[in-house]
Amino acid sequence: MKKIYIIYYISLFIILISCTKKEVTRLPINNKLTYNNFISIKNYCYSSSFIYDSLLIFIAECDSNLFHVYNKNSLKLITKFGTIGRGPYDFNFPFPFNSNTSSSIKKQDYYFFDLNLPRIISINFEKASNGYSLDECISSKTIDKQLFSSNELNIVNDNVIGQRLNSSDGLFFIYSHQSKGEKWIDYIPKLRFNKKYIGDVYSGTLCSNEKNIIYGSRYFDEILFFDSDGKLIKEYYFSEISKPILSKQYSGVAHEAKLYIVDIYGTSDYCYVLRSGISMIKLKDSLNYPTLVLKFNWNSTLISVMEIETLPQCMCVDEEAKIMYCIVEDSDCSELVKLVKISLTN
Repeated sequence: MKKIYIIYYISLFIILISCTKKEVTRLPINNKLTYNNFISIKNYCYSSSFIYDSLLIFIAECDSNLFHVYNKNSLKLITKFGTIGRGPYDFNFPFPFNSNTSSSIKKQDYYFFDLNLPRIISINFEKASNGYSLDECISSKTIDKQLFSSNELNIVNDNVIGQRLNSSDGLFFIYSHQSKGEKWIDYIPKLRFNKKYIGDVYSGTLCSNEKNIIYGSRYFDEILFFDSDGKLIKEYYFSEISKPILSKQYSGVAHEAKLYIVDIYGTSDYCYVLRSGISMIKLKDSLNYPTLVLKFNWNSTLISVMEIETLPQCMCVDEEAKIMYCIVEDSDCSELVKLVKISLTN
């Protein structure tokens, strides 16, 4: 009987090892990107950016006007708008839908989830940049209550894809507007954690187009592609899977843990993944660590690997012009940041 137990536990151990052992994809660098072309602008705590035609738009959390609209070619500021409040044309912590820029169909409006109101807001930036009144540029509707406290939202056909703040039943959910039901996509990798840590451990970033979904994990070195129904298509692992360091002071991942996938920006043809691999405590002291930009097509093929000087913020890409825009800290002045324009061609 003792031998049977030993064989059982050895078999179980082998199964667990085989489930977490994944093929590691090498990342040879094709192109090194530099911050040669930039302007200095005031630091308004920029949280995200995106491109609409000739416009480069930033969300500025520390300014009285949340939306800063630039000309993407000249980098000249065109307009600011979007006051914080509870009125019909005000905002209160808006998150852009990540699918705004990845659709193959050109959109007139971009969508935002206003977390604290809560509602979905659509904005016509072309009208806003040309002096139209706010009631001609902005419209809103109450979001379904099932989507309260959500983030990383994407619209795919009649569905909304996203994650929950501070809770998790899987990597992400797919919510149907029609049926008002949702399904969760199971955790990958599936490891054992105390329940209070799971929401943070499996947090990540999502982007989608009409057919596929890309998920990047913050604390596992992985990129996963799914179809629009949540079926796994392709897995990428860039180092061996291991459990992140958990905090003993709070219910989350410790600052000593490595941060992997920081951001994903989608265009109609490609998705750009920002990969760090540096611990959060090191990044807190300095962002001067080389970071990788991984370019995939929506069929899950890795196209190129680019290295950038430091970890940028608010990455967005003009695919037609082959230019990436981002915000970089100014080491000489904390009140300023650099708005950087980077060529993606060799």
